[in-house]
Amino acid sequence: MGKDGGDAAARERVRREFLAAALCHELKQPLHALNINVELLSRRLGAAVNEATIAAPIAALGRAVDRMGDCLDAFAERALPASIGSEMVDLGRIAAEAAERAAGTGRRVDVRIVIDVTPVAPVNGSALQLAVALDALIDNAVRASPPDGIVTVRVIDAGDDAHVVIEDSGGGMGPELARRAFEIGLSTWGGEGIGLTVAKFIAYHHSGSVVVRTNAAGTVVTMAIPMGSEVDATG
Repeated sequence: MGKDGGDAAARERVRREFLAAALCHELKQPLHALNINVELLSRRLGAAVNEATIAAPIAALGRAVDRMGDCLDAFAERALPASIGSEMVDLGRIAAEAAERAAGTGRRVDVRIVIDVTPVAPVNGSALQLAVALDALIDNAVRASPPDGIVTVRVIDAGDDAHVVIEDSGGGMGPELARRAFEIGLSTWGGEGIGLTVAKFIAYHHSGSVVVRTNAAGTVVTMAIPMGSEVDATG
């Protein structure tokens, strides 16, 4: 397998790892709500219930919910990549390379990608994981833009953080769609609907964030990653 194919395969592996972790997180939320309601139901019924007909099944349901939660936690722990180490990443280079990878899609849909990188300090993280996040964010922006549209990718120094700001020229999202933007499976163009979810989890893994702002002129997505000082390779 050539270098490009190997890099693509590595990015796909990372994407799947973070998607698995995100799915576990999403499944934990309704389980948590179910567990709370099982406990509330048990308290409200109290001593008035018949042990054999109601109390015992409620207790069994609670144990099953706990077991499912434990299984999801164990799976997520194994699915999620290890904690970020001491790799110092040039976020400007990662953003420029992601924009270049998206250029083919841009040409097919007649959308131009403009890259504007200012010098920023390196960030402590994984170049591979950050590449996956930016691939997803830029691809979303390209697909949201109309023909003859422009997607601008900026890398800026925001003090303690490095920001990658991706702005499209689409029609923006309504309030309800913007609120649900990070939901798994939500897509406005018929895709998988996992890009924003994966990008968000990768940013969180780097102690960062992803924020979406939208209006009728388009959508701006900002990924913030803390900047760090250069690691001393001599230890």
